[in-house]
Amino acid sequence: MKTTEDQLRAIIDTIPVLAWSADLDGSADFFNQRWLDFAGLSVREARGWGWTAAVHADDLNRLTKYWQSIVAAAEPGEIEARLRRADGEYRWFLFRANPFRDESGNIVKWYGTNTDIEDRKRAEDALRVSERSSRLIVDSIPGLVCTMSASGELELVNRQVLEYFGKTFEELKDWAMSDAVHPADLPGVIAAWTRSLETGERYEIEHRIRRADGEYLWFQTRGLPVRDADNGILGWHILLTDIAERKRAEALLAAEKQTLEMLANGAKAFLL
Repeated sequence: MKTTEDQLRAIIDTIPVLAWSADLDGSADFFNQRWLDFAGLSVREARGWGWTAAVHADDLNRLTKYWQSIVAAAEPGEIEARLRRADGEYRWFLFRANPFRDESGNIVKWYGTNTDIEDRKRAEDALRVSERSSRLIVDSIPGLVCTMSASGELELVNRQVLEYFGKTFEELKDWAMSDAVHPADLPGVIAAWTRSLETGERYEIEHRIRRADGEYLWFQTRGLPVRDADNGILGWHILLTDIAERKRAEALLAAEKQTLEMLANGAKAFLL
């Protein structure tokens, strides 16, 4: 029997996670050697609620309340919190606990593990910072910017897009079925966009889009495919640039040209 217990202890001490067990009231009664080595605590120091000395002060109240709640509910649970390593550094861990029941279904013990997730948390934090920086960059571009999936679905828009259209992101996802594009320009826009999706060629077209106050203004829309290492299309980056002033100038110039031609034709007829 002693040999079996020693073998079990050796297995528990060598599994690549911090493991522990607790009594019915939630007070800890066992920690594997990995847990003790990590926290730099002795069995005597960690037993009962002594293990909480290794928990980050900002996480302690939340963690202990959660632990007490699942013990009271007699249900398994998991939560993230920081544990202090023996050298003083805190690392994020995923705490998991499960009740062990006897043949009658009564809880006789709690068993748990603490899995190091520090690297995952750092990656998540880095991703959030990157996304925040990307959002700031996109929102500072002097134009309407959006990204589309490889199949042509709207994935992201900058702040200027939301402000210009006066619509939510969900409303803009159905742009082809809404009044976002001038009805007279919509068929040409859909045809050009469909052609780019099918061929992977650059998307470029001029058309009118509806401002939040109901006025349609001219924009030049350009779209470039984003490709992977194998030249497959991952998505599209779209930029809509306001060309209303240019269109007005072109219309004015055309009107002036027409007037001059009419005057020239009139003078020619008079001379004849």
